[in-house]
Amino acid sequence: MRYRLISNLWRSWGSIGHRLPLPKQIEFKWGYLWAKVEVLSGEVNVWLVEKVDKEVVALLVEKMAEGWGQKVAIVWDNAKAHQGARGKLPCTFKAIFLPPYSPELNPVERLFEELRGKVANRVFESLEGLEAALVEALKEYWDDREKVRKLCGYEWIVAQLQSSQSVY
Repeated sequence: MRYRLISNLWRSWGSIGHRLPLPKQIEFKWGYLWAKVEVLSGEVNVWLVEKVDKEVVALLVEKMAEGWGQKVAIVWDNAKAHQGARGKLPCTFKAIFLPPYSPELNPVERLFEELRGKVANRVFESLEGLEAALVEALKEYWDDREKVRKLCGYEWIVAQLQSSQSVY
């Protein structure tokens, strides 16, 4: 997920016929939040990185591999960095690439949507301030794994994972 200092305008409630003034900011600074969600256990791990390219993705996958078992499936969109890192995956990992324009198929996108909503309609003094707000918003997901399972555990994914010993 890319986060940035450009305002993220979100739904807001106001009186009928009156438009609410919302704070606006346009500053071209951004970073990336890389998240790993384990659908069955509800575990969430997050890394904040400055850029995403095939080397960074390969390094992050290497970090993720330290805590995972032998057979792992990673659900990715077709981002250039994901495509480039495909050849650097451990041999026990399988990348499942989603069709274009189908974020509803990636479980972590629901977490990203929640995070965007929690930092929406706010102006941050710096990128560090925005990152601190994101980390604060993530605490409830780190503390409540059941919430993550309900949010990211699409019924069809959970059924597939529970019905087989291996996801590929």
